Amino acid sequence: MPSRSTGSLELMKEMNRGLILNAIRQRGPLSRVDIAKQTALHASTVTRIVADLIEEGMVREQGAGENHIGRKPILLDLVADARFFAGLSIEAGSITGVITNLNAEIKARYEKPLDGVTKEDIIRQAKEAVDQLFADIGSQRAKVTSLGVAAHGIVDSVHGHILHAPAFGWRRLELGDALREAYGLPVKVENNCNAMAMGQYWFGNSPGTHNLLALKVGVGVGSGLIVNGSLFWGEDFSAGEIGHTMVAFDGPRCRCGKYGCLESVSSIAALLEQARERMKRGLPTVMMDAVQGDINTLQFSHLCEAAKAGDELALNVFREAGSYLGLAIANAINIINPSRVLVGGDVFDGLPYILPTIKQVVASRSMEIPGRNVRIESVRFGRDAVVMGAVVLVMRDVFYWDEQQLA
Repeated sequence: MPSRSTGSLELMKEMNRGLILNAIRQRGPLSRVDIAKQTALHASTVTRIVADLIEEGMVREQGAGENHIGRKPILLDLVADARFFAGLSIEAGSITGVITNLNAEIKARYEKPLDGVTKEDIIRQAKEAVDQLFADIGSQRAKVTSLGVAAHGIVDSVHGHILHAPAFGWRRLELGDALREAYGLPVKVENNCNAMAMGQYWFGNSPGTHNLLALKVGVGVGSGLIVNGSLFWGEDFSAGEIGHTMVAFDGPRCRCGKYGCLESVSSIAALLEQARERMKRGLPTVMMDAVQGDINTLQFSHLCEAAKAGDELALNVFREAGSYLGLAIANAINIINPSRVLVGGDVFDGLPYILPTIKQVVASRSMEIPGRNVRIESVRFGRDAVVMGAVVLVMRDVFYWDEQQLA
């Protein structure tokens, strides 16, 4: 059994290795001298670890860099396909899977509607997704080192257990254990909103941002929160339930049983209900032609297409949802003071018609100091933001990163 000091030494080696890989990932190609400067590691340490990484096929030499005095430095870059990562997103109505390389380039993709929502159904469909992804990459299956899962519900992220899945109607599924046993890989399971937030922190368009709020708007409304570079789970892994903050005293009944929740007035289901109600009242809209007179067949895509065409009914529905979302976001900004708010989820295609109103409401309702520097944007990766977040859950174990170096 290794001694405590031996364990600490091994941990330090892994951290140094991760620091070097992350420096190359973010700013490569880099010379060994540049890596030493970026990581504050001794030159001999960098030389030794780089040699190991080259031998393993993780890093390669890539020509010479510029140097006006003396020998030109040899530049180093990642071998993007040296390792692969699998990610799954289990949502209320669908399951999506991807396999990516070290540069988050997708090598295989899987997406299907859920065909059952019992615990057994979820495990079966998760395995079907992974099996198909592995089949799609064939002999490169051996490169997959770990699996990340972003799941609907309240998730014990430490043990990989789904504690409560409201849309599915059950409690406690030890999903991480089931997938570890099936594939013999390290598995991490996280709430879908938290995974999306981590994915945006890692690969988003806001480097140097250590405090951000990511909203996921779809069947429900939830959020993930990064505080000082770390996910904020709360006491019982249930932080981020922004969809159940009250924004309308006389609002409709929410599926949680309360009235006027953000989710009840800004989820996709709420948007469609508001549009159908106005169509039934005879308000003019191009959507009546799209549904051929059957209002009950209205889909979110119809709403987006109508808004794109300038349809006032559709635009007003989006604006009202934006006003409620803006109010909730303004309150969150006043409480947690993030520098970025990112919005995504199944509502992504409608964000061009929602974000302007969100920004207007936030500007008028947030306090001056926390509101003056915050940026509100759509998520990177679009509708894939959650499944890419699932990949990041396990990818980040390869790269040890000091958040203060990301600025």
